[in-house]
Formats: sequence, structure tokens, C-alpha cells
Amino acid sequence: MLVPNSALEVYHSYDIEPSVSVAIDDLFLTRSMQNKIGIFRTFTFSPEAALLGKMQSKRDINIKKMYEDGYKVVRRHTGGTLAWTGNTNISYSFFLNKELLDHRVDRHKEVFCWVNDFFIKALNSFGLVTEQTEQSLSKAIKNVECFSTTGFCELVSDNIKVHGGAYFSNGATYMQQGQILLSTYNNLKLHEYTGEYEFKEGLAYNLNREKVIKKVEEEFSKNFLLVNKKIEKEILEKAEKNKGNFEVV
Repeated sequence: MLVPNSALEVYHSYDIEPSVSVAIDDLFLTRSMQNKIGIFRTFTFSPEAALLGKMQSKRDINIKKMYEDGYKVVRRHTGGTLAWTGNTNISYSFFLNKELLDHRVDRHKEVFCWVNDFFIKALNSFGLVTEQTEQSLSKAIKNVECFSTTGFCELVSDNIKVHGGAYFSNGATYMQQGQILLSTYNNLKLHEYTGEYEFKEGLAYNLNREKVIKKVEEEFSKNFLLVNKKIEKEILEKAEKNKGNFEVV
């Protein structure tokens, strides 16, 4: 799948402004393309926020009430439906320059399944038996929330969705954004602003967020040369200037 000795830069951002975080992803998309590298980034938001899919209608969520309650709404690069970035779960972005891929790989869905396999191995190591599925799993009224329905190659445990993700490509770089669900908190908060079905049964796994992230990195290290980094000041300054492009009001 990968060209040998491919580099994967690893970043962790904590309590970052939501729109700044999405602007960082925009810059990392270019960074991956120009430097011919992979990037894996986890993040938490302050304040917490709802992430709209790239083409999703903002009418799917009560934006006015979100802001009144002190939260934010931002639009991400990838498709799919609403996700709540509560800090009890693992939100991430993954980037891969396509020149690092084996020439036989020409479908984004194939890369999506390959990336998700790293998460499966990490979760299984904690005793959470997880598998990919193509079977539709929907108990939603409107299907506006990420965890109310399961699509292609997403992860389930005991028929409960535990990972949601979506992908995007600018032609040169593959990008995947997603979330590993470790508690019911995200679903319950998002339900307050969408009226979506409360898809909550069986979602309390009591896994330590940092330990799961470390295990995911260990799985990546079996295929990549990992480079742990901090986001440079220049990137943060550019993201601050560009953040207005991703705020939803």
C-alpha cells in the first residue's frame, strides 16, 4: 500500500478554537501535498463545537441556540453529516500525499478502509471487538448526525457504531476526518440541537482517550516513520487569519 519509509507527522492540539482547527487542516492539506508526507492530527476544541459536513445544510442544526449556549458551528472539508467534538472522544484528521501510495491504489474508498484498519487494531487491543461493515445501520429520524447511521467501511462493535469518518481529495492529497466514540456524551449533546434520534445504547466503553491515541500511533508506526511535531507558530498565525472561512453563522 505504501512507498517504503514514508513519513507520518504526528500532531496533538488541545483546547483549540474550532474554526482555527479547521483552518489548520486546510494548511496541512497543502503541507502534505508539497512535502510528500502523511500527517495524523488529533484535537480537542474550546469551546466545544458541531462540525457540519462539507455539503450539509446548516438548517440541520439549531445554530442560534448553539451560539446562545456558548458553542460554535464550523464546516469541515469532508462530506458526511454532523459530528460533535466533545473532548471525551477522539477527533482526528489524517492526510496522505498520493505519491506515497502504491500505484495500484486508485480508489478513495480503498484508502478509507485501509486507514480505518489501524483504528480497528488499536481498539481490539483494549478488548473492544471492532469490525468494518458495509451494512447500513440506521435508527435515525433524519440522518443528520454522523453516529445515527453507519456507512461503508465504518467501524461497529456489537452492531453499534464506534467510528465515523469521511474523506476528501484535492487531487494530490487524500484527507480523512473522523471520530472514535468512547462515550455517549457527543450524541447526547448533539441531539439537543438537531432533534435527531438518541443513538446511545452500548456506547460507554470507559477507555482512556490518551491510551487509545498512543495505541493508534503504535499501529501507524508499523507502516510509517513517525515524526512527532508541534504546530509551528507560522501555521497558527495563518490559521487565525483564515478561520472566518470555516465559521458557520
